[in-house]
Amino acid sequence: MLNEFVGDLVIGSRAMGWLDAPALQPKVDHEFKLTMHRMCVWHVIATLSKWQEVYDCYHEVFPEDVRKASRDLRKELEKRGVRDFRNTVVGHILDKKTKKPISATDIDKKLNKIFNDSYDGFLLWVNNPAGNVFPTTVISIVEQIRDRLMQHYSITPAELFPWKQQQKIAV
Repeated sequence: MLNEFVGDLVIGSRAMGWLDAPALQPKVDHEFKLTMHRMCVWHVIATLSKWQEVYDCYHEVFPEDVRKASRDLRKELEKRGVRDFRNTVVGHILDKKTKKPISATDIDKKLNKIFNDSYDGFLLWVNNPAGNVFPTTVISIVEQIRDRLMQHYSITPAELFPWKQQQKIAV
């Protein structure tokens, strides 16, 4: 589960930059970039919301040395309104309180809260390609927890990555 979580965050946070590659520029129009950008951002936010569920369900089995970082991440996601965004914007078209469509202004306010007023800073907080140093990025925290769970509970790579074993057999 944590591997898929890391993969979703890495791909979601990096895909927008790939659209800016010079080789793609003549082939990617503005509308496509906007739509792809929204899809990736909302996917990253939905994945971050899942972290809150992972923490709520499993934090008691996390090794002691990663519990504080995992709890701090959970609190930061709550403070930024990640789950609220998933529950109100990603999953619905109407505001439950007003029974009216959610306005672009309201969506932007919620996004700015999640981004902590810096979109680029948000992406680097999720995944810093120059270095995911524990506990400065979401990726580093999740990877550290995954690695510590493997050590603490003697989980082998074959158990964690069963599809790699299946690929070897199929080849």
